[in-house]
Amino acid sequence: LAAGAETEIGEKGINLSGGQKQRVAVARAMYAGADVYVLDDPLSAVDVHVGATMFGDAIAGAMKSGEGGGHGGGAVLLATNQLQYLSRPETSRVVYLENGRIGAQGTFEAVRAASPGLRALLEDFESRAAAQAAQASAARNGSGEGGRASRTPSLDLSGTDLAAQQARASFARD
Repeated sequence: LAAGAETEIGEKGINLSGGQKQRVAVARAMYAGADVYVLDDPLSAVDVHVGATMFGDAIAGAMKSGEGGGHGGGAVLLATNQLQYLSRPETSRVVYLENGRIGAQGTFEAVRAASPGLRALLEDFESRAAAQAAQASAARNGSGEGGRASRTPSLDLSGTDLAAQQARASFARD
């Protein structure tokens, strides 16, 4: 935003993109200094790199530590379809929902071991990530688009079993 925290936002965020709206919403939550933060897929409208920064600096960082005006010590409940955050060290507990019911809960490794559905989703996610990384590497090495380097594409999970099953992986920080 041009003026940082002092940027004026039009009615209903008319002058903001979807990703900017989500960044503003997370920033507002961060400054609230709450005991509990419930976030419903706040990273869905931002690219992979911005999402990783938001997760590390705001969701797992400032909300937990109290930086940025919050008092810290808050629990964060994050509902997301973005599997890359499940195995992060900041994630203390995973709750895997399958068909609207808790399929498994505990540490990432325990949930992964106990849930064939989550294992299948993770294997699909990892194979797609590897394929996209290989494509990006080939493009950087000159075998794509006239030898020009391209940006690493974000991982698109639309149309996968994840979207079809409407599986939601949630995790909470203690």
